[in-house]
Amino acid sequence: MEGLDFITLYVALSQGQVDSILGGGVAMPQESSQRFGLRTNKEDAVHRSHDFAEWERLYVARSGEGGEVLTHKDFIVCTLRVYAIGYLQKSIGEVLVRTKPTEYRWRGGIQHKEVMSDGRVLYEVTNYERIL
Repeated sequence: MEGLDFITLYVALSQGQVDSILGGGVAMPQESSQRFGLRTNKEDAVHRSHDFAEWERLYVARSGEGGEVLTHKDFIVCTLRVYAIGYLQKSIGEVLVRTKPTEYRWRGGIQHKEVMSDGRVLYEVTNYERIL
């Protein structure tokens, strides 16, 4: 962890997911995966977007369902700052699961910022960067 206050994780989201967050809504994971893959460094998040785009392309082709086929350039790397209280709460609720030292899974939606009723911030997206 980066200290006792927060950890920084990175996730690659589609433009539609980012638009949802910026519009005050919630970005939901692709229906085919039901979760987001978060990484502890930006380069791994970009690599994850390459892998996911390929997996999604194969999934859509195999399922026979129509739908948007994404490439890694359709993703935006988002910086997610998860504060200690958010890490604890999301881990206990099995929303945030550490699967490897540098990899996490996030089940459910991601908002721009989630705040508890007492004003403490659980997590927030602090940066959006297009993959080139």
